Formats: sequence, C-alpha cells, structure tokens
Amino acid sequence: TAQGGRRTLLAAAVPAPDGPVRLFDQVCVLTLVATDAAALAEAASGEGRRASALERLAAEVARVAGRRALGYAKLSGDRFVLAAGFAPGSAAAAAVALAEAALDLRDQAATVFAGLGHSAAFRLGLDCGPALGAEIAAGEPVFNLWGDAVRLSERLAETGLPGAIAVSQSAQSFLCGAFVFQPRG
Repeated sequence: TAQGGRRTLLAAAVPAPDGPVRLFDQVCVLTLVATDAAALAEAASGEGRRASALERLAAEVARVAGRRALGYAKLSGDRFVLAAGFAPGSAAAAAVALAEAALDLRDQAATVFAGLGHSAAFRLGLDCGPALGAEIAAGEPVFNLWGDAVRLSERLAETGLPGAIAVSQSAQSFLCGAFVFQPRG
C-alpha cells in the first residue's frame, strides 16, 4: 500500500535511536537562524579562496561552544542550535552560559554580515524547558535533541527582530538580575 511504502521511506530516512531516548526536564537551547540564504553563501571579496558567511559562522559557533563549555552545537539547514543543562539542577548555569554565548554570537554574526555589506541577516532565540535526546547513529554517535525547548527556541529566533536575541519567560527567569532585558510589545 501507499501508506506502507511511506512508513518504509520514513524508517529509512529517520534512523531509530541507538540508545534510549532521554527526557531532560530543564535544558536550555539557543537557536541562531540565518534569514538571508544568499548572504549565508556569500564569501568576502578578495584574492584567493575566502570563507563563506556560513563557514565563518560555523567556526564562531564552534569557538563559542568550546569557550562556554556547551555540550551541544549543531548546524541544521539555515540554523545553528546550541544547548546546555543536561545534568539535573544545571539549568541556571546553562541559561547564563547560553545567554553569554548569544551575546558573543550576535556580535560575531553582525561582524560577519557587515563585512559582506549586509545588515543583520540573523535572529537568535533562547528558551529553557523540557527536551528529548538520543544517540541516532551507530559507530561515531550523533546526538539529536528535540522537544518543547528546541521548538520554542526556534520559534523565538524565527519571529524575533533582525540581529536581536529573543528570550522566553522561562529562560528570563534564570537570567533576571544578571542581564538587562527590553520588553518586546
């Protein structure tokens, strides 16, 4: 049947988790969404091979994730997803680390796009909440993360202001007193 064929295709496209799916009650997730695909692919002008905006952003994400000791950094399409707070009771510290990472990435992304003559072709979203995760590949494991915190972080980034960091109430509750927030009417 057509439906049976669809299940077969889906099973082939989405591998079953190799390890148990784990629930993380309070993980913090930061998403950076690029809003201009042409700008993302563009490289700085000049002689020789120049890194594209995507390559430069990927290098910055890796640098920031390492510097802030973030446990998860992934490129998926036009977005980078970073997460921390997988250990019980670590959400407050993870929220601070991701907020600092968001400030670093905002500044670096602005520099990357300005160097190409573009305005801020990116948005960021930060949320803390429940998520699921599992290793999904045999051999060298690939960890995948999904759930409410991931979706809301992405939604905040997609609907935020260009070059800005949109923060959920949940994330803000961990960050009050350490960061200044501007309400978005």
